[in-house]
Amino acid sequence: MAFWKEKGFSGEIVAGSSTHCPFCVTFDATSPRGSPALVGFISGQQATLWSTKEVKGIRAETILIKLL
Repeated sequence: MAFWKEKGFSGEIVAGSSTHCPFCVTFDATSPRGSPALVGFISGQQATLWSTKEVKGIRAETILIKLL
């Protein structure tokens, strides 16, 4: 089971502009067979900001997000 469902969350997140998280919206994309997945979208100001980052920086920040 997906960790967010175990904690009672839906997996849907809507966020304002942030320099710490690139996603403005995420949705639960768990497969019909139950494989957990989240899908996230980056748009607007966040897309512009994150498109200028180097891959190394993006990886480090993404790993940090995963740990939160």
